[in-house]
Amino acid sequence: MALAKKKAVRSGSSQKAGRASVKSAPKSKAVKAVKKAAGEAGENKVRRDNAKPAAGGRGLMVFGLVVGLVIVLAVAGRLRQGPPVKLLPAQVLTVFSAADNVPLASPRGIAVGPGGEVYVADLGNNRVVKFNPDGSVNATWGSAGSESGQFKEPSGVAVDAQGSVYVADAWNGRIQKFSDKGGYVGEIGAKNGNFYSPRNVAVDGQGFIYVADTGNSCVKKFDAEANLAKRWGEFGSGRDRFQETFGLYVDRDNRIYVGDAGNRKIKIFDNQGKFQREQIVKGWKTGVSWPTVAVDSAGRIYAPDAQNQMIWIYSREGKYLGCWGNQPGKDLFAAPLGIAVDGQDNVYVCNMNRGQIIKLAPFKD
Repeated sequence: MALAKKKAVRSGSSQKAGRASVKSAPKSKAVKAVKKAAGEAGENKVRRDNAKPAAGGRGLMVFGLVVGLVIVLAVAGRLRQGPPVKLLPAQVLTVFSAADNVPLASPRGIAVGPGGEVYVADLGNNRVVKFNPDGSVNATWGSAGSESGQFKEPSGVAVDAQGSVYVADAWNGRIQKFSDKGGYVGEIGAKNGNFYSPRNVAVDGQGFIYVADTGNSCVKKFDAEANLAKRWGEFGSGRDRFQETFGLYVDRDNRIYVGDAGNRKIKIFDNQGKFQREQIVKGWKTGVSWPTVAVDSAGRIYAPDAQNQMIWIYSREGKYLGCWGNQPGKDLFAAPLGIAVDGQDNVYVCNMNRGQIIKLAPFKD
């Protein structure tokens, strides 16, 4: 309060002193001073008025540059991202989700046998489930453990032309082979496989067995007697290198499709491991943990995207065709992961978070 009063006093004194000085000056000098002050004020006003249009012009120029930059960046972003998402309708034929009154738990791998039976690597239950084409249960086998016929995270499954079943038993570091009813036949293991968490397996038309050796970032090819015939890949970003191999599929021409997790691509090879080309999957650019893949009779590529709840579809040549995905009021997918195609081009998807297998009608252009 004291400070405020002092200021007020000083202010008042200054005002009085100002009035006194004006009174004491001759009249003519006072008039001249007033006119001079008015002139200076007028000049200042003119300068301010003249400056306003210039400042406004500069402001408009800056605003225009910012808008132009935003437009350029937006266009560049669209060009970099590729075409917009083309959401296509998916026709659901069948949904099945349990076997022997036990729901599927985080199903990962899936394959279709020569008779149309569907085999599922039921990871959460450490078992394999065989379904008939109509979705009814045919057989189940396996339990948690490291003995023959037991599993520690069965992650991938494949079936050969004779109906033999191969299972990628990830944390037991082996591929187990079974009859079509689940009878244990043998394995490719530590002695001849030297795997580190193999997550997928595939078989070609000649009976060769391909393994996605995930932890070693490579693909290994074995003959029917479990002898190593070929190995390709190592950790890296080159076209014939991988950063963890997950998805694995053999098409009708014996081309090998590999889902490369760290590089976020599908890489395609001939059956001798020679690089052919790679497929960029738009939805994988932001990250993909289990990049799986399947191919139909026309060479169309199906790439599940568990993060975005979609299946990305590309032509044999790599042209983007569209996506199956969730639509308003119709949540079809809940972390789609494992995928397979049967002889009629029906598509089977492991709906991981719901413990379901969804059978979809063939893709239509």
